[in-house]
Amino acid sequence: MFTFFSPSFWTGLVASLKPPVKFPFDPDSPNILLPVTLVHHGATTQVHLALDTGASITVLDDDLAAALGLNSQRKTITVATASGTIRAYQTAVDELTVLDRTQENAPILIADLTDTGIDGLLGLSFLKHYKLTLDSQNHHLTLK
Repeated sequence: MFTFFSPSFWTGLVASLKPPVKFPFDPDSPNILLPVTLVHHGATTQVHLALDTGASITVLDDDLAAALGLNSQRKTITVATASGTIRAYQTAVDELTVLDRTQENAPILIADLTDTGIDGLLGLSFLKHYKLTLDSQNHHLTLK
């Protein structure tokens, strides 16, 4: 009998074959900002997403989402955050790459993050596929 495995199984298997990637961070910064490449329908954009292990899904600012043409695929949902309830739009990008780790058909939420000063949040919808180690003493994180 042949068993099919879920896409997340294959993402995790491929990730486990790659060497760990270290990324330095500023311990005095309020956020750890990671460089992220988003690809959707041939459009590519570079953003910096704040690491947020408390976010169940990756969140992208609505202005950046519009630049990728994501506004036409919206499903409105209500999301509970640490700051209260917000309206957001659920969709996916073709590729989301962080530190040489790529997730295809990556789920994201689109929300108005204008007042936050960040491009978005890197949440567990991406991080759950990898081993993340945060070394506060040496000011770097490792993604494997």
